[in-house]
Amino acid sequence: MYLKIKKSLKFFIYFFIIFWCSISFAQEWKSSVKMGTGDEFYVDLNSKKKNKNFVIVTVLNDYGYPDPFNKSKSSIQDIAFDCKNMKFQFLNDKFFSKQMGRGLVIQSSNRPMPVMNMPKGSAYDIISKLVC
Repeated sequence: MYLKIKKSLKFFIYFFIIFWCSISFAQEWKSSVKMGTGDEFYVDLNSKKKNKNFVIVTVLNDYGYPDPFNKSKSSIQDIAFDCKNMKFQFLNDKFFSKQMGRGLVIQSSNRPMPVMNMPKGSAYDIISKLVC
């Protein structure tokens, strides 16, 4: 019995390490915007997909200060950019306890937010110019 548990535990540890490494190296974060508030936005260039009139990318927001609502220090969202009509939509998001999308997931949602207008000069406007 002990030997069986030990083998299972070894398998789980190896699987976890390989899985964790493959996730970490699959993302190619490119710094795209640094705000006066200290927030810095990164785009995962490997995540870019075209879907009809939209470009979908994964964006990491590394906060200059913890979020006042959930105390997170960073977030990762999949965002759809409507490049023609200057609109965007958060498709899902995760909020993390540490910088750069690390630590515990404090809050997450897979429910898309409403489509929003993209204010000129905003971080999302700058990111859309990079990915569109």
